[in-house]
Amino acid sequence: MTNDDLFRLLKKPGKLASTDLEFLRVGLSEANPYAGNAANFQLLDARLEVEIIDALVSLDGSIQKLDQSSTDLINTTNTLTRRILVLTRAAVIVGGLAVLAGFGQVVVGILQLKHH
Repeated sequence: MTNDDLFRLLKKPGKLASTDLEFLRVGLSEANPYAGNAANFQLLDARLEVEIIDALVSLDGSIQKLDQSSTDLINTTNTLTRRILVLTRAAVIVGGLAVLAGFGQVVVGILQLKHH
């Protein structure tokens, strides 16, 4: 790869694809830094800064999506927890009523035995 090939890639408009970035990696390792002028290396520096900014923006978007997913998951968990709490309270009330009913039957049975 020549320096011209490398700088042609650096001047390419739009976001660099992963194959372009791999091409850049290989090209930079093979490039002769003394064959270009200072403007070419300023272009390289500027292009790499743009790619870093793009990667950071993409990362920020991913973090925001993860944060939203986490919020949704917490809300779902809270809803399920509230429903389980309601069912637990209902089960305790029904169980308490069953105990009272059983106790009432025991009392009625004892009273009936006393009357016989």
